[in-house]
Amino acid sequence: MRKFRSPNHWQQILAEQQKSGLTISAFCRQHNISTSGFYTQRQKQSVVTASTSAFVSTKVTKQTSTEVHRDVKQRIVLEPSAARLTLPAETPANYLITLLNGLSA
Repeated sequence: MRKFRSPNHWQQILAEQQKSGLTISAFCRQHNISTSGFYTQRQKQSVVTASTSAFVSTKVTKQTSTEVHRDVKQRIVLEPSAARLTLPAETPANYLITLLNGLSA
């Protein structure tokens, strides 16, 4: 015969199972609960918990924007051994790879 348990009672049962250290199967056997019913209620409780999460609803009250202007372009600087090599930031990657391979040879 099925036993009705309220959502609050299921919350207590689920918490008790976690604290018990028992497997779900062992806990359900000990408390005469079907494992399928336990998993069903655990799923329902997780949906309820997810819908009442800690996220807070917000509202934008003022729109602002920030523009960043870069007048000075960044350079790529390589200092192998005693030499210093400065390249424009727009230097293609494949050229850099070829250059680095040549320097390491």
